[in-house]
Amino acid sequence: MICVIAAEADVAQVIKKNLGEMYPDWTFEVCTDAAELDKWSRKRPDVLVLSRFLPGEDAWSLLPDIPVMFAATHVVLLVGEDSEQTRSYIRKAAQYGLENYVSGTLPGDRPYTLPIALQYGRAEVMGGKSRRNKVRARQDSIPDRKSQNQNIECDDRLQKQCLDKLSYQCCLYNPPRPGQNGQDEAQTMTTPAWGSFLRSEDDVPRQKWNAQRGILVVVTCNKGGAGKTTTVATLAVALANADMEVIAVDTDFEGPDLETFFQLQVERGRGIEALAGRTKSLELLVEQLLLTPEKYPNLRILPGPADRTILPETLFRPGELADILDILVGWAPVVIVDTPPNFWTKPWLPDVFNMADLVIAVVDQSQFTMEDIRRYAPKLLQMGVRPEKIRLVLNKFLPRLHNPRKVEEAFCSGFKSSVPRKVLPCVIATIPNDWDAHVLKGYKGEAVGLDDARSQWHHLAAEVAAEAGQRYVKPEQKAKKGLLGLGFLRRRK
Repeated sequence: MICVIAAEADVAQVIKKNLGEMYPDWTFEVCTDAAELDKWSRKRPDVLVLSRFLPGEDAWSLLPDIPVMFAATHVVLLVGEDSEQTRSYIRKAAQYGLENYVSGTLPGDRPYTLPIALQYGRAEVMGGKSRRNKVRARQDSIPDRKSQNQNIECDDRLQKQCLDKLSYQCCLYNPPRPGQNGQDEAQTMTTPAWGSFLRSEDDVPRQKWNAQRGILVVVTCNKGGAGKTTTVATLAVALANADMEVIAVDTDFEGPDLETFFQLQVERGRGIEALAGRTKSLELLVEQLLLTPEKYPNLRILPGPADRTILPETLFRPGELADILDILVGWAPVVIVDTPPNFWTKPWLPDVFNMADLVIAVVDQSQFTMEDIRRYAPKLLQMGVRPEKIRLVLNKFLPRLHNPRKVEEAFCSGFKSSVPRKVLPCVIATIPNDWDAHVLKGYKGEAVGLDDARSQWHHLAAEVAAEAGQRYVKPEQKAKKGLLGLGFLRRRK
């Protein structure tokens, strides 16, 4: 188990030391600045312990980002001693599904103390006798070096054990209250230097891109209306804005939509159908059909059929579409392919999936049942896609719906048990919880959320860029205003 402790530097180190003694099999890491949370979210920790007094950003403005950044992580909030601000913070956190909070001086007010909170939700412990009994029945999972073979009860011996082991002599978790020593709460949130334990992105080894061939990324979904085309367009724009050459190909022959998103005018007969049956001068013809959106000079689009009277099944013979894609991956480090729903029924797609270096499977959290998700993976296997090439994107994400880890489990249940766990697909992005804004912007040919450095779109783009051997550089985060709109809490750049 990996636990990230995001708190003031001195407090975080004390928490790490004490919890490390209680949970010797766990790995505890420290985050001392809100700017570092984005990097830690990519490591998908099992538990995040987040202090309300974490330096670097106003605690209230940070709350909406936490459920999205750490969608598959058990989040525990450290809220401090009871006050009107503490109660306001707890109410605000609950609006975003963050209900596991530890109050008071650490290790916290009984019965929901920090050691208990690492493994159990607050509702489990505080929700009545029947739930507390369930917690008691599982307490033997909490290690105790002095009495490993004893049954520990939540309200009695375990609580005493927790209090004994977390007796902070040097650093009680009791932040200054507003007005204390002539300072208000916001002014005490000073930003320390960045922790040296984080590796910079420059230190991460990258596979070197061979200039003769890029990678083919196939974006797919087994249902329509799940945001697949928007995912293709936004990913392409993110990479193009990072100075990478990108080509997007529309293979949804029955409902091509990429040219509409980017407001491109395609003459009849000048879509991808013009390449059907062509063998001579194929490269020249492909180049002539590529369109460049005015706003994105690094992006080129190969539009779907402009002649809607042609039957999609009759367009390409086996191998023809593969020849076209093979040309394109020789021109750009990343080629992204938009595919139709019910992809396993389309005769022109097996070539595409067989060539894919990466397959992004979009899951619409608002439409998909768990049974839909279980049937998803076998369809990709049917197309010849290996599990290690698949990445999951959870779309229209809301924290109160399916937990991403449950989605992963349901999806991976479609693979044989012999598939190694380390190659099973996982959710790499949860995007976005403001889907209506994406739809409205899409009509204007604009991508939403890319100006926010903490957006999950950047996680997705970084994953694709790394696969291509490229380094993805996201935009600088704009400074946010702090308490009372004064702007004195700024994100470190």
